[in-house]
Amino acid sequence: MHSLSRRAAAAAVSCAQSHGLEVRDARILGASSNTLVELVPHGIVARVASGTGLVRQGTAWLAHEVAVCGYLAAAGAPCARPSDRIAPGPHEHDGFAISFWERLEALAEPVGPDAAGALLRRCHDALAGCEARLPALGIIEETLHLTGHPLVTERLDEEERALLRRSADRLRSRLEGATLPLRPLHGDAHPGNMLATASGPLLIDWEDCFAGPAEWDLACLVGGMLLTGDEASARQALAGYGAPYDRERLELMLAVRNLQGVVWGALRLDAPRANPRWRARLHLLSERP
Repeated sequence: MHSLSRRAAAAAVSCAQSHGLEVRDARILGASSNTLVELVPHGIVARVASGTGLVRQGTAWLAHEVAVCGYLAAAGAPCARPSDRIAPGPHEHDGFAISFWERLEALAEPVGPDAAGALLRRCHDALAGCEARLPALGIIEETLHLTGHPLVTERLDEEERALLRRSADRLRSRLEGATLPLRPLHGDAHPGNMLATASGPLLIDWEDCFAGPAEWDLACLVGGMLLTGDEASARQALAGYGAPYDRERLELMLAVRNLQGVVWGALRLDAPRANPRWRARLHLLSERP
């Protein structure tokens, strides 16, 4: 992974330079689904699709992110902003999909659950007028598809693969029988994608944005809290959101979100079975009625 991060950083620098930006230094800020590279001294962060690039081809999903965040930034919404010092992209360079963003100064404290719910509500309200053409049920459909992806199944034993297939079939059947209204969503609105800054909390990392039910973003918001038994924080987050939601639909979205966690954990974790959170998600799959 270290080699991949270094190649991703080199691609970000080369891409920026090809667009006329002189880069004095490149600092890797993080490496997971994406490699984040600060381009010094410009206050720009390149997001290079390293992990996601394993299963997502092309740049369409990054184009959605740039379009949605450009719309939200113009509306004054609390979100990450595409760079205005270089074309934000997305670009394809040296085999990587790359986009460029304003650097954000984060505060040390996390965003609390009530503030997290309120932040998501503000972004949902701002998204109401967004006319970007987003994939219908994009991440939900991707999750079901990835349960059979060889990069996922090769990391699992036969019992785990069978459990994944049964869970996907059961959830697909429930989804087909459900009423799922479509509206623009963040797609991955967990608290880790909420950044405390001096000007207030911001919602970042919009690459999973798609059109689906609001309850999907709510499932992302509270799913991790419920997984660890922190029901009090989940209630605070939903209260902070402050808008009506369908409880049965939320339960369905929580189940799909848990399946997504199992799939991406198998894909991205070095040792999934050694990860307590991944094991808890797998156990939850086996218990889901």
